Order: sequence, then C-alpha cells, then structure tokens
Amino acid sequence: FWKSATNAIQDRLIDSLNRIGHKVVNMRHSVMILEILWTMAHDESLPYSMFDRLLSCHREISSSRHYLNRELICGYCLKCMDHIKNYNLQWIVPSYRYIMELVKFDTEFKRFLIDGNNLILYLIQTIGRCQHDIWIQTDGNVSSDTLIDKRYTYKELLKIQLDLLAYMLRNGRMYAALRHVEELWLTLITNYEASLIDNELGFSWFITSFNEMNGQSRIELYEKHISKLNSSKLTEIGIFCVITH
Repeated sequence: FWKSATNAIQDRLIDSLNRIGHKVVNMRHSVMILEILWTMAHDESLPYSMFDRLLSCHREISSSRHYLNRELICGYCLKCMDHIKNYNLQWIVPSYRYIMELVKFDTEFKRFLIDGNNLILYLIQTIGRCQHDIWIQTDGNVSSDTLIDKRYTYKELLKIQLDLLAYMLRNGRMYAALRHVEELWLTLITNYEASLIDNELGFSWFITSFNEMNGQSRIELYEKHISKLNSSKLTEIGIFCVITH
C-alpha cells in the first residue's frame, strides 16, 4: 500500500503515525510505530522531503517517549552505525543527524557509541573517504552544492560530521586523541585533495574545538602543523585559526 500510494496519501499517513506516536502511552504500540516509520524511510524511491520527515518523526518519537527502554533506542543507534560503517551514502547524513538527536536526549549514548562502537574513529575515517571520493567524482572541482547522493550535499555531510564530533568531545567530557586531531588536520587542511569547503569548515572546527584537546596535544598540533602554514595563502578564517592558537 505504501509504495503504490500517492504522495498526498503518504503525507497523511506520516502525519497520522506521527500524531499517534506522540500520544500513545503503551510501549508496544510505540515500538510498532517506530518500526513502521523506519521501514518506510528505507524506501529508496522516496523524495528527499518525505524521507527527511519520516526520520524526523522517528527521532522525535524516540527522544520524547521516556518509557522506551535504552536497549531499543541503542538498537536504532546501531542500525545507524551499520550504515556509517558500510559507507551507505544515502544514509550517512541522516544517520549522523539521528545519532546527534539521541545523544542530546540521553548522555549514556555517548559512551555507548564512543567506547563500544568507535564512533570517533568512524567519523574521521568517513570524512577522509568521502573527501577522496568527491574529489575524484568532481575532478577536484568541489563546490557547496556538490552532491554525495541524490539528496545531500558534501558540505551538509562534512558539517554534520564535524558538529557531531565537536558535540561528543565537548559533552562526553573527554579530550580528542592527538592521532585523531592530526588525522583530521591532515585531511581537511593540508591534504592536496582538500577543497575550500574542507578548509573553511576544518579551520572553524579547530577554532571552536581547541579546548577539547589536552595541553600537550595543543602544543604538538601548533608546532608540527599550525606554525608551518603559509599565512599569505590562508583565507580570513585560516588566519584567525593561526592567531587563536
């Protein structure tokens, strides 16, 4: 029925499921609605707007139903992690958005994702892999509207990745490991495949996340990388990054 329905009927069905999902107080019913929304969102023929609405409804219901057990929500986090690990481009952006909403809802998910599922590692690896693929795809002509799939731009992907990384470090009460910081710097700043988008968002991240590094990591990052930048070739935000550090 769902796949053969018109867009108008699909819209009404999503609205109905969303209303019911926010009103029911029975865990079994909530679980059923969440599974229906998740299954519907995996219809690859969905237009961008409807796909985004389905996941938005799913996130909101998951984070607003306090009686839902942690195991259930962790299960959806793991499904998102599977999309990220498998480099499913259609699902990478929504998976990161989904995780961002859930870690805001419950702080326990931070440790679950960082310690138990290596989220930080996969974040940084995905940034590098996607950068390379987009560079090849565009022959080095990456722009703000370059798409990674039919729905999301490369800029959207990089921004949500860096936002999530910053959030996990800041609110997880942990410092970024020097090896991760250096890998991120080499990928976004000095890599020959780094685009202007990489540079701008990368410098911005290092400016705002400086306090998420311990003292020794800051010193080494500055001595090995920041101090060696050619300021005459930097944009305004790059110069500000050098001055800040």
